[in-house]
Amino acid sequence: MSKIEVATQRDEHGVHGTILPIEIRNGTGVQGKLITDKGNHAIEILRLSPAGIEVTSDKDLATIGTNLVIELSLAGQNIQHQVIVVSEVESEWKGQQHFVYGMRWIYAERSVPQVGEPRGEKRWPCNSLFPPTITAPNILNYEDMVILRMVDLSAEGARAVTSLRNKSLVPGLKLEGVFSFPITGSISCKFEIRWTKEETLHGKKELNVGLKFVEKEDSVKRVFGEYLAQFGDVQDLNDLRKSGFYVKSVHQSLQVRYAKTESELNQVIELRKKAYVEYMGDDNIDIKELYDKEDAKSRVILATHFDRSVATSRVVFFGEDDVPEVYQKIPLPDSLKKKNLEIVEISRFCIDKGYRSSDIFLGLVRESFLVMVQAKRPILIGATPEHLIEHYRSVGITVFKEHYYSPESCPELKLYLLQLDLRDVLTGNLVSAKVYESVYAPLLLAAQENGILDLDLSDQINVYKKRILGKIMSFVR
Repeated sequence: MSKIEVATQRDEHGVHGTILPIEIRNGTGVQGKLITDKGNHAIEILRLSPAGIEVTSDKDLATIGTNLVIELSLAGQNIQHQVIVVSEVESEWKGQQHFVYGMRWIYAERSVPQVGEPRGEKRWPCNSLFPPTITAPNILNYEDMVILRMVDLSAEGARAVTSLRNKSLVPGLKLEGVFSFPITGSISCKFEIRWTKEETLHGKKELNVGLKFVEKEDSVKRVFGEYLAQFGDVQDLNDLRKSGFYVKSVHQSLQVRYAKTESELNQVIELRKKAYVEYMGDDNIDIKELYDKEDAKSRVILATHFDRSVATSRVVFFGEDDVPEVYQKIPLPDSLKKKNLEIVEISRFCIDKGYRSSDIFLGLVRESFLVMVQAKRPILIGATPEHLIEHYRSVGITVFKEHYYSPESCPELKLYLLQLDLRDVLTGNLVSAKVYESVYAPLLLAAQENGILDLDLSDQINVYKKRILGKIMSFVR
């Protein structure tokens, strides 16, 4: 009989489907063996694809329909996977019999998910307009890269699609790729190919690939979680956290506006009520505690995340003869007397419980400070309960030991005085470089244009150094 010939046309035995497989030549370092009930048998690899594999042996090892385990040595990795024999050709070459087997990869039951099928862990769909991508090396061509587009994501793995030309993506293969996300950045992560499936998507044949993350470091979970918080269909950050993701930065996905309509004010009141009930443990609350006369002369800020109200604060303006609420309890310092038109009071900071471990506090503070800059009122006063003191200090606000007790509805609540002059911090003092870049740097131009900030050369140098360091720290995370 004639020499075995490896076909160059698409496989007629159904091994590779419509995928044109890779022809494995001698010297490529790809080796294999079949593990059968009769022992282990060395084989020669002829062709390989994400759908299956063709091998040859001088022994009759299997028949069509037989399930076997194949072990591959591929790019320095040893991969074991189950296969099923779908074709068998016997031929003779140089007086010796050879058997060519075509085998398809097979997977454990339910390992390849179907549309609508329940998953072992919650999967979050990626935004189709802003999908993350993965760039990984082609292990059989070191001058080539494989690019995959992520479709959905969990803390354990992901589903991605790629071109049928990426023929080296076989199950069991481990790769290290760069995961690139819009806005939230890029991160390197090792993953394993768990399954592959040829599918037609939007009229085009593509390769569907199931990935399992080999390394699940906190930094990886944070970048993934922040992408989903900003671009995914997320109604509650707690759902993301329960799924195994870490979420810190979400301020870029917030919609911030001033509450003006009845609907918006009702959302503000509801947020205030949640905070009150959580702290006091009592939902029997007077509406006057949730909406008072100060709101009428305030800018009430409302932040929403995918149409869910998640945070609010208010900036209270004073007339020339007004006495701020906090100084109705404690005498007004001499330094602030006759400065009512430069002063605002920031109060009613309320953040939904599910969002408090994110950076929403910084975003809400920045929006409140922007109101002060636009109104040309650089001095802030206020009061805070003890458990929030460190939050305010982290953004440069001074917390005094002077305190008073809240109104009759919360007689045991001790409030400490707050004070800040924006001009002291905008010059690059009192806060970390990372906080400065996040909160104060966006206010610089408006502060100068509104005449409340005039930087001398020393201040400019200080601000420049602070911003450079802040950008580095934000990048490093």
